[in-house]
Amino acid sequence: MANIQQLKLQSEKMTELLNFLGAFNESMEDKIRYYRKRTEEMLYDGLAEEIYNKLEYIHINKTNHLVQQVIDFNEETTRPFVLANMQNLEEEIKLNS
Repeated sequence: MANIQQLKLQSEKMTELLNFLGAFNESMEDKIRYYRKRTEEMLYDGLAEEIYNKLEYIHINKTNHLVQQVIDFNEETTRPFVLANMQNLEEEIKLNS
């Protein structure tokens, strides 16, 4: 049987992990928006339109797709894993209180 303080600590860490995942996903979304914005600025500052178009339609779109896959994985797999562990810890804390 686990010590109640250890269980509470694990529960706190799961909450921290859940918060981190949310911030991580948001940061990834912010980065891809910044990538787009920065290349647009470069276009206005003299980047050749042909290069910009290739960046936008090939590289940035592919990068965005990959970033979205990571975010989706976190939301569909990692987040439910953490939530399930949090629920198990809460039940164990109740049983040991």
